[in-house]
Amino acid sequence: QASNMVFRGNQFYQNIRYGFDPHDYTHDVLVEDNIAYENGAHGFIISRGCNNFVIRNNKSYNNLDTGSSQAHGFMLDPGSPNSTAGPQVPSYDNILENNEAYGNEGYGLRVLGSINNQILNNNFHHNQHQGIVVDEKSLDNIISNNTLSQNAINGLFVRETTERTTVISNTVNGNGNHGIYIRSNNNLISANTVSTNTNAGIALLLITGAPLLT
Repeated sequence: QASNMVFRGNQFYQNIRYGFDPHDYTHDVLVEDNIAYENGAHGFIISRGCNNFVIRNNKSYNNLDTGSSQAHGFMLDPGSPNSTAGPQVPSYDNILENNEAYGNEGYGLRVLGSINNQILNNNFHHNQHQGIVVDEKSLDNIISNNTLSQNAINGLFVRETTERTTVISNTVNGNGNHGIYIRSNNNLISANTVSTNTNAGIALLLITGAPLLT
């Protein structure tokens, strides 16, 4: 529940777990011009009800989790379901802009169970898995003017139960599977440039047994 803080010009590296990890209802924080690399989990993560963060002009690279979890460049989430600290609560009303993530074991950015966030003008490239994943129960997020390139799987993946995602004016190219892969309803995909991906530019594909997309 920390508030009204500024983290500027720091380097977070070779830590056993996260590089930078505000938690539990922390709010109104500026995080800019920092670098996180070679950590044993995500470079930057905000978790459980964090809100009104501005995370901009940061770089996160070569983070690697040798255990069972993937290490992402950036992550927004609602807290662990196994934690005794309290219930899961979406992280909301945050802005991530002008950041760069590359060489991470997992994704450039994972948004999990978090709502009303803006992902703007970032460059997520050459990650070992995906560029951006908007994961389960994440609603009303905006993904605009990002460059998602040369990631090993998809450039952008919008999973099931993730709805009302706005994907506009992004450049998505050279990824190892689909450029933009959608598996949920009620999203807006507009004015993107999607090229030279290994499979589809934009794919709407279901997993076996899932309801039809509408």
